[in-house]
Amino acid sequence: MLKAKEGIMYIDVPICHKNPKKWKNAKPVKILDSHENIEIDVENYDKTGGLIRKIRKLEILALNGVKCQIVDVLKEGNVYKPLIGKNIDTLIKPKL
Repeated sequence: MLKAKEGIMYIDVPICHKNPKKWKNAKPVKILDSHENIEIDVENYDKTGGLIRKIRKLEILALNGVKCQIVDVLKEGNVYKPLIGKNIDTLIKPKL
C-alpha cells in the first residue's frame, strides 16, 4: 500500500484570517489548526468546492500523519521550495 509523505496544495492567494483581496490588514496564517478559524466569502466558492473543501482534504491527510501545507503559487520560487521539503506558507496541523 502506498502512503503519501506530504500533501501540498497550491493556491493563488495566501491563507489569511480575512480575505486578503478585500482587507488590507489581512495577515497570513503560518499554522492552521482548523478550517473554522478563517473567514470565507461565499463569492470565493468555485467548482472545486472552494477553499474550505481544500483545507478539509488536507486536514484529513494531516490527521493521518501526513505533513500538509498550502502554498501561494504566485510568489516566485514557491512551486519548487515545498517539493524540496521547505515550509513556506501555511502548515495544516489539526487539533487532535
